Amino acid sequence: MNMRAAVMHDARDMRVEEVDIARSKAGTAVIKVVSSGVCGSDLHWYSARPYADPTVLGHEVSGEVVEVGEGAGNLSPGDRVCVDLTRDHACGNCPICLTGQFFHCPNKDRVPWGGGFAEYMEVQGLGLDPLPDALSYEDGAMVEPVAVGVHACRYGGLKPGDTVLVLGAGTIGLLSLAVAKAFGAGAVYIVAKYDVQADMAERMGADGVIRLEGRNLPEQVKEVAGDRQIDVVIETVGGSAPSVDQSVSVVKPKGKVIVTGVFPDPVPVNLGSALGKEVKFIFAVCYSAVDGRHDYDIALDLIVSGKVRPRELVTHRFKLEHTPDAFETALDKKTGSVKVMVNTL
Repeated sequence: MNMRAAVMHDARDMRVEEVDIARSKAGTAVIKVVSSGVCGSDLHWYSARPYADPTVLGHEVSGEVVEVGEGAGNLSPGDRVCVDLTRDHACGNCPICLTGQFFHCPNKDRVPWGGGFAEYMEVQGLGLDPLPDALSYEDGAMVEPVAVGVHACRYGGLKPGDTVLVLGAGTIGLLSLAVAKAFGAGAVYIVAKYDVQADMAERMGADGVIRLEGRNLPEQVKEVAGDRQIDVVIETVGGSAPSVDQSVSVVKPKGKVIVTGVFPDPVPVNLGSALGKEVKFIFAVCYSAVDGRHDYDIALDLIVSGKVRPRELVTHRFKLEHTPDAFETALDKKTGSVKVMVNTL
């Protein structure tokens, strides 16, 4: 028996085709995928093709349980769920997992990290969270990126009243902005490259939006923040951008730079300037347990409460058979895309 899936064969070569249908085994369940978001990391992999074998991407996922294997936990067919792939790929039993640091599990299956751009998906029971009735499936697919913003703020030690600058206004940047506001930041400013991102930032509650346009960043920060010093910079750009160095240039002495962007290659950083300011660098990847509670659970609470509204970032929707078009749309920011969603219903 087969199912449809969007299979990546090479860089920017994705084809929707028939593959073997997902089946549960001991400890796992199968969900019928309803919504999958196209993440910036998906676009990196789609553009660069790092995997040797044909691969199905997709890790921002929600759906309905259709099959439960023995020992997969308290799951039943028909349950609405969202997927936490850090827990799905973790063993769940090692000392690191037992502290809630599932992303760092030494026994995890590291690649491929996805599977959501398909009709069905096999997931460890550990990696499935109940989707509250108040949330749509698209909300469920957005829990994962909200959890990234939650982790940046919690692991980075954001305090109520802090003045925050977010570098980058993609999905993670915009959601980090929203989470920082929900956590009581005194003011949150954001650097946006595109008009649609600037508009979204205002809807997410930004206290000021900076458009670089080749101008000096510290000067522009001064224009919007006035006498406020930047206590915390959340870097969300990654790639080959000089955003870590820019973060150092605008953060206050003894301030924090929280790096969430993915940098596949080395980038230059003026360590002399960082040293002179005694900047604290904090690298926050994915999400985990902090102070005994998991970021993913807090992300769910923020969405249910309405304090963070991630569905507002969805600009484009595609059916599964048009997943390649979804990726091309997400890749080309001239389309006005922020979050592109693939839905099966």
